[in-house]
Amino acid sequence: MENIKLNFVIICDNAIIAEDNKSLYILGVFDTIFADRFPARHPRFSIVVNVSGDPGEYPIIIKIKHKDTQEKIVELPTKLYISGTGRKAQFIGTFLNIQFKNEGEYVGEVFINDKLQDLTTNFFVKQKGNN
Repeated sequence: MENIKLNFVIICDNAIIAEDNKSLYILGVFDTIFADRFPARHPRFSIVVNVSGDPGEYPIIIKIKHKDTQEKIVELPTKLYISGTGRKAQFIGTFLNIQFKNEGEYVGEVFINDKLQDLTTNFFVKQKGNN
């Protein structure tokens, strides 16, 4: 049985992994998206996932849903590869033009091997002027 641990999950404006040294650069970590009106579209954001565990390839899904209504907003399935024992793997999920129908708290959930992980990233979508 594989040993998988989700080390962190972060929502941000953008993130990159440098080609030369594999360093992770996270830009603009936030917890609130402000909108002029609803439904609202946010042009771009990323969710960064860092995992450690046994070597291998693992199916991973990032789901974003409204916390209260449980309505799924978007789902991003992919695969994550851990190259060796004691190594970490990072994945950057980039979301473009995502529509939010309502104000509220949203949650980014991570599933690895179809199992919901303990860590999530929560954020708010609010109308401008509603602090």
